[in-house]
Amino acid sequence: MAYEDPYGVTVVGDTMYIAGTRAPGEWVLDLALPFGGVKLQPRYKTAASRLTPSVTTVVGHSMGGTVAQQIVRENSTLTGISYGAPPTFQHSSSRFTRKRDLFDPVSALDFGATTHNVWKPHSYNY
Repeated sequence: MAYEDPYGVTVVGDTMYIAGTRAPGEWVLDLALPFGGVKLQPRYKTAASRLTPSVTTVVGHSMGGTVAQQIVRENSTLTGISYGAPPTFQHSSSRFTRKRDLFDPVSALDFGATTHNVWKPHSYNY
């Protein structure tokens, strides 16, 4: 869904979906994530601009999961989930769920995440 949107963010009903890194060269911005660079991501800016009061849940994959964590952290009325997100910061909250794959090089070090479906690394298929 979000991967089909040119900006990598789509809203369906009350849920916002945020895609991960997908364009060549986009990964360069990902290097800033561990240093608080989430807000530098164009994906973050797009997600923040598309956030409406009707959105109650934010779902993100990979870098989009990190963006989802930041959006939920900033908005106390939201809940969220990330799939295969890098462990850039540990947003431990009853409002946010993190899922990882044990063999996924992007999310494997997120020890606070729930490990699911170890045969489909780095995907939404948990």
